[in-house]
Amino acid sequence: MENVRRLAKMTPQERQQVLSKLPPERRQAVIKGLQDFQKLPPAERQRSAVELQRLRELPQPKQNQVRRSLREFGELPDERKAVLGSELDRLTAMPDEDRRARMNSEEFRNRYSPAEQQMMSNMSELLPH
Repeated sequence: MENVRRLAKMTPQERQQVLSKLPPERRQAVIKGLQDFQKLPPAERQRSAVELQRLRELPQPKQNQVRRSLREFGELPDERKAVLGSELDRLTAMPDEDRRARMNSEEFRNRYSPAEQQMMSNMSELLPH
């Protein structure tokens, strides 16, 4: 996402120069990410910028965990991604203390696998505090 944001700020000529240096498969993936990013409403782009800043502020090992969880989330089947996405939206709306309580509740632990719990815990590092 960071690379996509950087590319979005470039002139078309600068962007083309950078993209031309990438292998074809990677270039196509970056172009798709850029197009998807540019379609986002301004509020979503701003939220993305805030999340990216929070990620950068984490210690490197924690950044790696969060990035891994984001990748794993993206690889989930659509129906499971929808369930976890709804939960993450719910957690986003909660104050920090309530979020921690929810994630430590028996209901949360029974509803999500240990891997999903860890994934959401890692991703919650990017949520508003």
